[in-house]
Amino acid sequence: MEILCMNEKIDYTHIPAKVNYYSNKSFKIPAHWHTNIELEYVVRGRVHITKNGKTRWMGAGECSIIDSGSVHKLRAASDDTVEGISLIFSNEYLKQICPDFENLSFDLGHCAEKKRLFYDTIEELFYIHKKHCEIKRMKDSDEGTYDFLLENSYIQQILYLMMNNFIQKDKPLQQRHAQITGQNQRIKLCVDYMEEHYHENISAGEMADRTGISREYFSRCFKKYTGTTFCEYLNNLRLSSAFRSLVSSKNSILDIAMESGFPDQRAFVRCFRIRYNCSPSEYRKQLKKHKKSQIVHKPVNNCEEFINSRSYNRDEANLSFK
Repeated sequence: MEILCMNEKIDYTHIPAKVNYYSNKSFKIPAHWHTNIELEYVVRGRVHITKNGKTRWMGAGECSIIDSGSVHKLRAASDDTVEGISLIFSNEYLKQICPDFENLSFDLGHCAEKKRLFYDTIEELFYIHKKHCEIKRMKDSDEGTYDFLLENSYIQQILYLMMNNFIQKDKPLQQRHAQITGQNQRIKLCVDYMEEHYHENISAGEMADRTGISREYFSRCFKKYTGTTFCEYLNNLRLSSAFRSLVSSKNSILDIAMESGFPDQRAFVRCFRIRYNCSPSEYRKQLKKHKKSQIVHKPVNNCEEFINSRSYNRDEANLSFK
């Protein structure tokens, strides 16, 4: 099973966390890990969550805090439409208030009397952010809105409740698999560099030179640290950037490919087709043909999954992707 390491680069000029609202039957996030602390809260339906090999179902009104470095994946129940919210906290912000945040572990059972307030605060943020998404979709712009100020106040309260009430003092040793020391520190610096410069012409050889080790040893260490190869990780970064541009801009396929760091349009189309089972232009055509009924926050696995997540009659769409 491929495990992705995708540290979230979050612009916390206005808010200390990236907030994602999701609502569809095809909600699915594959196994991955990052050093960010993440919070998942379900408002409607059921979500199956796996953290470090332990699985459980989260129902409406339930929450899970994913510690830094924990391998995790999520998916909606196949017969359920889910609605919920994810908060991915900025590492840069957390370092300011808790330099050792990567070693924190959270247990929601530690302070039962504060748990209800914690959940209520998250749910308030959910409805505020959902409304914000709906307004943004109708206006196709954030101009003139200051919802981020209200969202920020709730995120700060959520962080306060988390840090003040739910920190587990003694984090189990087996959960510290992502603690970064020695050679891993060098690889982490390379990963950080890649996430800032993925749009440039960078190579495994260049990264190996940065760490002062051979390319072969660098490749082995990189895969051990991230769970994937250097090229796969770099392509994932570029593809994630290209997907966002594809669904949110009118830029040409060539411009998107070049801006995201692909060497040419052919390489972008090839990677996109492997991931989504269609070309970028076909994907964009479906977006134009069928007006989005919900905000797309994360790339789906393929066009068929995208189509299944839309609220229209699929028979009328007469779509065929092979």
